[in-house]
Amino acid sequence: MYPNLDTEQARHGHTDEQVAGMLGLTPQEYRAQKASKTIRSSDAAALAEMYSQSTEYLFGAGAWGIKC
Repeated sequence: MYPNLDTEQARHGHTDEQVAGMLGLTPQEYRAQKASKTIRSSDAAALAEMYSQSTEYLFGAGAWGIKC
């Protein structure tokens, strides 16, 4: 999991289902990406823009779980 992503998601009142829809994913796909720490780079960029935060903040220094 990504604690800062979860914090920003909650701060904006977004459910996993809502965020998944915004990313064009099923809720199961979104939860699996978060749980396995393998967020696609396009989704990471969209989330960073959505929450006006850097990918480093949302996913940790170096953003190791980002997949292209």
